[in-house]
Amino acid sequence: MIGVAQGILLARYELPGPDAAFTLLREGSQRHNLPLRVLASAVVTAPPPQSGTRWFTARSAHLPPPTPGSCADTASTHTTGARSSPPRCTRR
Repeated sequence: MIGVAQGILLARYELPGPDAAFTLLREGSQRHNLPLRVLASAVVTAPPPQSGTRWFTARSAHLPPPTPGSCADTASTHTTGARSSPPRCTRR
């Protein structure tokens, strides 16, 4: 089931490879405190978004999550320019 979910994420979001899809699943599982197999099952059973329509109409639009491995530094800054927190992502 996890492999099928990886394939769906690869195709749907044009991820660079299966490792990126697994990282996305693993991080989502940890962030939302869900077993990985439950999240994978939800990915497999959820209908794909239709072209030209919003997938979740009641939610406001947000930027897509960063692709694993691209680690954009998005730490917020105060008016003085000092960082309020360290970057959330590190390169390996």
